Amino acid sequence: MSASSVSSVRVVFPLEQGPDGCPPYTEEGIWVRPLADGVGEVLSVPFFVVGISKGDFVSYRASAGEGRFSELLSARGRLTLRLIFFRETAEVRARRELEQLGCEAEAGPIQSLLAVDVPPEIDYRAVHGLIDRESAKSYPGP
Repeated sequence: MSASSVSSVRVVFPLEQGPDGCPPYTEEGIWVRPLADGVGEVLSVPFFVVGISKGDFVSYRASAGEGRFSELLSARGRLTLRLIFFRETAEVRARRELEQLGCEAEAGPIQSLLAVDVPPEIDYRAVHGLIDRESAKSYPGP
């Protein structure tokens, strides 16, 4: 798997499940752009992997046509948020507004789960405010 011959490779990251069985998977495949042999830039927004964000540099080892995560080499200053919505209209609205702010939001393998990439140049207060507003709309209180 030469870095010059592959535009992206699926790298498998192990997941630790809690006593409640969450996340519901033991590993997550994330797309990585090879930069050198065994080193790449994360292209996808992770749904379950903690401590890795889009744009980070990671090392991996080749295994059966894909990569296996080795270590985080460099965090690039992005934030990854995971949001769960209980109303589809709220999910659609929040996704649209997050994208207008400059974030990338990907629908997850679990219904109503969004993984959100917040680039370092985005004002996190605006993102936090949007999440607070959507929470208040979904749960107006007693």
